[in-house]
Amino acid sequence: MLRRGSGSNWGRQGLADTRSNASGAYASIEMASTAAHPNHHRLASLAVPWPVLAVAGVMFAGLMAVSGAYGFHGDEMYYIVAGQHPAFGYVDQPPLTPLLSAVSVALFGVLPTAIRLLPALEMGLMVSAVQHAGSSPVYRGAALRPA
Repeated sequence: MLRRGSGSNWGRQGLADTRSNASGAYASIEMASTAAHPNHHRLASLAVPWPVLAVAGVMFAGLMAVSGAYGFHGDEMYYIVAGQHPAFGYVDQPPLTPLLSAVSVALFGVLPTAIRLLPALEMGLMVSAVQHAGSSPVYRGAALRPA
């Protein structure tokens, strides 16, 4: 950010460097942290509060704790077999579900807990996504308006 001034200036946005320009006046150039990282405010808006992280962690831990208590569901076996025969699309599902199942089987083996690891992680991510969507100004205002 370029600001006209007459010396060094420590502002809220960081250190200001003063240099003389051709007309003899001084221009102070601030080295703002947001100028160095233009997406800093976007990343800060993605910060998740610790209670939300705690709920997501408890949900993940609970799902993983009971994931080995019962055997495979029929759909899980179908996804394992479909993952062994990848295609761009299936009659009843998009290709990502069998692909994720194949990745899980390749990394962890054919175990119920291994198959349920990625869905449990996705559920934890959904908790934080719902919190982020609910804290958005668009949704906050929409909740207060009558239908």
